[in-house]
Amino acid sequence: MTSKIVREFPLGLDVGESQEYWKDRGLQDVRFSVMLEEGASPSEVLGQILAACWALAGPWTVLSVGEPFTAGWEFVAIADHRSADIKIPGVEWMRVSLLLESPGVAG
Repeated sequence: MTSKIVREFPLGLDVGESQEYWKDRGLQDVRFSVMLEEGASPSEVLGQILAACWALAGPWTVLSVGEPFTAGWEFVAIADHRSADIKIPGVEWMRVSLLLESPGVAG
């Protein structure tokens, strides 16, 4: 399943780290690092990631904590099987997180 996500995602993904999901040991929590254009601004990074995510699922529930594009700002988008059309069989939910550790640096 992870290889299908890597193949289908329009931006480059690292292989991904997998572990048991803490709420349900029968599920896996797989996390990928995204390869982005070097020198992109935070708003460009956010746009690239969301545009790519629509290739895998939608609609997305979007949450934001803190002042946008400042240190400590966190942006989260979630798609789950109850409210989204997820195009990868076997995937029940997806979460995208962007945390700015300092202005202009996405983590």
